Amino acid sequence: MAKKNRKISKNRNVFTWITVAFLAIFSITVCVPLIWGFIQTFKDGIIEWEFNKFGFPDEWVMDNWEIALTKALRIYVQDGYEGHFVYAPQMMLNSVLLSTVWTFAAVFCNMLIAYACARFTFKGNSIIFGTVIITMLLPIVGALPSFISLMKTLRLYDTFIGTVILRFSVSGTYFLVFYAAFKSVNNAYTEAAKIDGANNYSIMFRIIFPLVFSTTMGIFILQFIQHWNDYTTQMIYLPSMPTIAYGLFDLQSYGDTAESALMTVRMAACFLACLPTLVLFVIFRNKIMGNLVIGGVK
Repeated sequence: MAKKNRKISKNRNVFTWITVAFLAIFSITVCVPLIWGFIQTFKDGIIEWEFNKFGFPDEWVMDNWEIALTKALRIYVQDGYEGHFVYAPQMMLNSVLLSTVWTFAAVFCNMLIAYACARFTFKGNSIIFGTVIITMLLPIVGALPSFISLMKTLRLYDTFIGTVILRFSVSGTYFLVFYAAFKSVNNAYTEAAKIDGANNYSIMFRIIFPLVFSTTMGIFILQFIQHWNDYTTQMIYLPSMPTIAYGLFDLQSYGDTAESALMTVRMAACFLACLPTLVLFVIFRNKIMGNLVIGGVK
């Protein structure tokens, strides 16, 4: 028996070392390009990019960041017969506003539908749940033209409220996470609240929602990062309010200035666009990873 236990322990140690080695190699392949790209943003884009691609800069300069912020990252917005350029600072503010409102709409919609399915028994319960699962399995192809036509018919195209309505929808993955979280809350809380005279709205907003606050914050942060990196919505539905992700896409695809052709400027623009979400992830990394683990266990 002791010999068998030693053999199992040895196998576990070998598996652990293999796992650690694999994760270390994976981390290096992810971190090294990021560090290399960050160093390039401090080089002279005309001279050093050609002759010093892998070394440290001879002189650390901030010109690339300044050019990306004030010149390279820009979107031309048509306003009637005239137009104007929107630059990185305004696009950053647009990203903060849109990402926050869209995330709130998406999370709140998922919470309401998941709460209704998890805490109440009614005839349409299984239909709603089954619809969410089916939409996860079946890809919706070719719906974009009809969405644009519908938005224009309702006069919601290129409007802020129109994009909010689009985001007020159920996401299968987050719906299931909320569903599991609400199911895990003991019914004793609800029964005690009803005895004290609380109605369904009070129970939902003052008791159940606070109990799943940690899960809600984790999903909120993940959704915020997803919306921050989304550029297709602005390109298709809201071209008059470009975000930093849309500006970065335009820079990479259609850069129309001499500075935008410099790789060092483009790298500075990439890091400028991802810095807010990177800081957000570093601050809330424990909450994000903890909720993912909890969701997986459930």
